[in-house]
Amino acid sequence: MSPLHRPLPLPWLVVFTLSCGSITNLSIEVVETADTASARSYYTVLQATPALGLQPIVAGRYEDRFVRIRGTWRFTERFVHVDLVGDLSQHVRGGFT
Repeated sequence: MSPLHRPLPLPWLVVFTLSCGSITNLSIEVVETADTASARSYYTVLQATPALGLQPIVAGRYEDRFVRIRGTWRFTERFVHVDLVGDLSQHVRGGFT
């Protein structure tokens, strides 16, 4: 099984149920003649825990590249830019340092 598709252990599931993300301002550019596309968007991750109220914990931008293979669009690259970071101490067991 691919590391990206394996089940997460229960403590991770508990943490991730306390957070949610949103993607906004999506802009897509398609080059039909080359079967390629690019996209730009912004993301924000919100979290609420018993110890901390609802708050944004990270925000940034995605830059994505795609290719169309036999009529199906597939990711080729994703660049993740982290622009703002909040209190991540409750985001994973033990927190980030």
